[in-house]
Amino acid sequence: LVRKHTRFWNASGISISGSLSGFKVRSESLLTLAAGGISFATADNHRDSPPTDPTKPFRLYEDYDAAQVGLRVKLKMKDLSEIEPGRTPVMYNGVQVGLVKTVDMNQDFSGATAELAMDPRVEALLLEGTEFWTVKPNISLAGITGLDALVKGNYIAVRFAKNGAPRREFSARAKAPPMDLNVPGLHLVLTSDRRGSVEVGAPVLYRQIRVGSVQSYQLSADNRQVLIGVHVEPEYARLVNSSTRFWNASGVTLSGDFTGLKVKSESLQTLINGGISFDTLDPKASSSGKDRRFALYDSEEAAMARGVEIQLSVEDAEGLREGTPIRFKGLVIGKVEGIDLQADLSGVLLKARLGANGEQFARSGTRF
Repeated sequence: LVRKHTRFWNASGISISGSLSGFKVRSESLLTLAAGGISFATADNHRDSPPTDPTKPFRLYEDYDAAQVGLRVKLKMKDLSEIEPGRTPVMYNGVQVGLVKTVDMNQDFSGATAELAMDPRVEALLLEGTEFWTVKPNISLAGITGLDALVKGNYIAVRFAKNGAPRREFSARAKAPPMDLNVPGLHLVLTSDRRGSVEVGAPVLYRQIRVGSVQSYQLSADNRQVLIGVHVEPEYARLVNSSTRFWNASGVTLSGDFTGLKVKSESLQTLINGGISFDTLDPKASSSGKDRRFALYDSEEAAMARGVEIQLSVEDAEGLREGTPIRFKGLVIGKVEGIDLQADLSGVLLKARLGANGEQFARSGTRF
């Protein structure tokens, strides 16, 4: 493996570099962090290098960038927002595996070709189907995405293919790809009337513990619902069964009346970036099986509601609102959940729910 043009570099400890735009921290491995180490490789353009002369010493470079043994990869890009040669890293699952070396604009300025120097250790992973995309912060009324890029600057993310022919030229995607369904864990689809502030990468929480993430969202075939793809990590897949309820935990929920005001946010992370929470009503219920679609409720209260749904017809809704209690002998046994006009405009239809202590009233002859 050691040839005349082989280069060695120091892989010991932690390398830290940076400026006002951010910092780069790199460690070759936990072993080299603790005990020190040296890596070596031969550059692409010296694959036919002759055997080394053991009487001549090799220079030990500071790191693989300085050794100039990075694999040269060309990446065609449309969006060059804050892509800086010599600074913008290529990241794989939070680990830097490359660096943008040069950027060459097209003649019509419609895009550019970036030359990447990739870590020699990923050579076997550069196959057809490998995907690159730019990660950058996006701030809008719906929240903030790409928080890591907000801190350390824009970067290029990569997802390596598992098989295919070797390749060194790629085209960057316009956005992050959906998760590979072959990735271990539980892949679910949640249906909702609206997306809310849920973004790709937003956390999926079980009792405020992150157990997965949002992978995609799109309109249904009839354009009436939003389909949200969710991935639950393998060790938490057992938490989901047929009795599981999901709800949108994004932002802040305000509710109240003359007795007081209630302010609720699931967590700081969901307040900023959106998120989805779930709980399981019956841990012993059957698994979700092949039917891996669940409704996404607007709130925890709606998701976890129990009891019987009923409909009440009234002439008008004056003085009524969502949340109006239903009482029996002064005891609250349910509440109004929705108010709407009847189809023929002859009156108002109330959608209500009776709690566990009011289910016995959901029968013929009961008067409200």
